[in-house]
Amino acid sequence: MQGEQRRQRSVFSQQKSILEDKLQEKEALAATQGTKIKQLEGVRDELDKRVRVIEALLASEREVAERKTRRPTEILGAAG
Repeated sequence: MQGEQRRQRSVFSQQKSILEDKLQEKEALAATQGTKIKQLEGVRDELDKRVRVIEALLASEREVAERKTRRPTEILGAAG
């Protein structure tokens, strides 16, 4: 009887050890993933800023192009 109990304790102890190791691995993985997520969020924020700058430049270029196309039309209209 006592031999069986010792064997069961040994099995439970091994299972506990295995589960604790797996838990530590998962916690380490979660920490690593959390760090990666924060880094990616920083990259995303930087890219969002760049996109806003590019969109502003495009809008400015469109305005300049519209002004350039209006000038000859206005000059021709004034001359006629």
